[in-house]
Amino acid sequence: SGNPDVPDYAPYLEGVILYSHNSNAYWPEGSEYDDDQPPLCQSFDGKVGYGEPGGTCADCVLNQFGSDGNNKGKACKNMRMLYLLRSGEYMPIQIALPPTSLTPYTRFVNEAFLSRRRKVCTGVVRIGLKKAVSGSHEYCVATFTKIADFAGEDLAHIRAYADGFVAQIKDINAESAGGCRSLQHHRRRRCLASGVA
Repeated sequence: SGNPDVPDYAPYLEGVILYSHNSNAYWPEGSEYDDDQPPLCQSFDGKVGYGEPGGTCADCVLNQFGSDGNNKGKACKNMRMLYLLRSGEYMPIQIALPPTSLTPYTRFVNEAFLSRRRKVCTGVVRIGLKKAVSGSHEYCVATFTKIADFAGEDLAHIRAYADGFVAQIKDINAESAGGCRSLQHHRRRRCLASGVA
């Protein structure tokens, strides 16, 4: 509709996944779905977190199963960021895959692309949603289907476009991580100066 207050809802998205990477974020319990609440800690690569508590994600207690309030999942939300370029658009949209969709995505990429020694950007994919139930908990899982493969000049063009885009995203993420490191260092110095351990 073009009106942000009246969004269009489509049953699925189609396009080219130019790039994807791991991402972690930790919000205070109950605020993880609040768009106005930034995460207390975030990682741009799923390896190193910035904020509170920060540090190596693999060693963080909030990134261990059982650390959430129900002693089942993780307090830290493990995601994968996808950058989907749709037909007729010049900039991709960013999609944050939740933890429940990580395994289906990995399986899809392995079967549809990597097993044929192709990058995920070399084909058109369709992303949908399906409902799933675990006990009394109902949630959605992303579904993935390969629609077509690129070949010839189209394949060369999309590869070149994806390579340039990946370099830009890596630079942006590196700058964001650098900014977070500087902020952490500044806070630590301020705490030391005020005598707070």
